[in-house]
Amino acid sequence: MTLSPDTPTGPDERAGASTGTGPKADDAEPEQWLPTERRDGTLVITINRPHRLNALAWDLIADLGTILADAAADDEVRAVVLTGAGRAFSAGGDVKDQKRRARWGVVERLDKITPVMDTVRACWEFPKPLIAAVNGVAAGAGAGLALVCDVRYASTEARFGFPFVKVGLGPDYGVSYTLPRLVGPGQAARLMYSARYVDATEALRIGLVEEVLPADELLDGAVGLATEIAAVAPLGVRLSKQALRRSASIDFATAITTEIAAQFLATQTEDHLEGATAFAEKRPPVFRNR
Repeated sequence: MTLSPDTPTGPDERAGASTGTGPKADDAEPEQWLPTERRDGTLVITINRPHRLNALAWDLIADLGTILADAAADDEVRAVVLTGAGRAFSAGGDVKDQKRRARWGVVERLDKITPVMDTVRACWEFPKPLIAAVNGVAAGAGAGLALVCDVRYASTEARFGFPFVKVGLGPDYGVSYTLPRLVGPGQAARLMYSARYVDATEALRIGLVEEVLPADELLDGAVGLATEIAAVAPLGVRLSKQALRRSASIDFATAITTEIAAQFLATQTEDHLEGATAFAEKRPPVFRNR
């Protein structure tokens, strides 16, 4: 997805505005464009291409899936916060990709798009809480990336847009699935058909985000939520996320059956015993993910 003409940026700062037609993006190393920071049990991932408003290049995005796979396997990571550097969360797909894609045949396009879709799916299926700290504009694919997270915190400077139709495209990054489930089909249609942007206040009103914070408090607020999550039983959080993810595609009877099976599994864990014991002893529990 390309950056919309309505994205609030000057002509020299738009994603892909710089010259060059090399085979790879200009900041191809993961530690450059996706630096990570650990804050106790939270992993903070920053989309770090501020010179391109954190545009998402096809040949880079698979790095996010790799980082999430590592975080999923790391017992020390209890939650992940995803944010952007500079004044954008992500302005969407990198315009330079369009120039390269124009030279690709059908088979090459399919080969190139597969890692992109695999990464979006990896975000959606990530077994631990994934929190978006939307610090600025989130447009097109960038907004779609925020929507596959479990929770969205937005700064007062954030704006959300789904301007696919302005460049003759339909939605991607799962937007046709996630957006109506968050804001309802009518609001989703309004945003997608008109390509209208909404500010943080409107996003909160329609259910697109869960909390709005001043820009200088955003990351600490998102990490604060992650820290709260890190303090509770990891298996309980994982089972809760699985149940929420399944709820959109199963009926009530199936949901109850699934919950019972999960509860039976959870009652056999050391963390459940610790939680019950700590409650009885009126002390904070110490969960060990066992």
